[in-house]
Amino acid sequence: MASLISYQKTSSPSYVLYLFAGPYYLLRCLQFNEQELELLISGTPDIDVDEWRAATEYNGYSSSDPNIVWWWRALKSFNREERAKVLSFATGTSRVPLSGFVDLQGVQGVQRFSIHRAYGEPDRLPQAHTCKHLLSSTQLEAHFFIGFNQIDLPQYSSYEMLRQQLLLAINEGGEGFAFS
Repeated sequence: MASLISYQKTSSPSYVLYLFAGPYYLLRCLQFNEQELELLISGTPDIDVDEWRAATEYNGYSSSDPNIVWWWRALKSFNREERAKVLSFATGTSRVPLSGFVDLQGVQGVQRFSIHRAYGEPDRLPQAHTCKHLLSSTQLEAHFFIGFNQIDLPQYSSYEMLRQQLLLAINEGGEGFAFS
């Protein structure tokens, strides 16, 4: 600690600024997003698809529906990097909690992964909810909650279509957020 204080007293402010800001500017120059940085630092995780499936809840689907069977089949067909991208797309992180999928976190503690049936056009991309949206209307006195760790999965006509749309979502639509 004494050497750090001595360093701060004898160093010009620009060196101290670089000490703290340097990594930030380096990462900005390399243009890593949070998920890429996480993968760079931690490596690609081993994702146990069977454990993930066992810890998943369904809304509008059952575990035996064709789209759900195809979802897990597609995940098993993916390599480690693609599985990590799906996990990142669906939860906001490419890492599984140390205690497993049953302990995925949401805003108020544990929030299990869930797959919801998405109604509408069957060629839509899967949508992910990785954060909480709480909307209220004083006139309607209504509150809407969309939770963490949720995929809205359209009803695809085939395994190939589901796999293609999921890959498109994680590779082209997995960054940032949009308003619709």
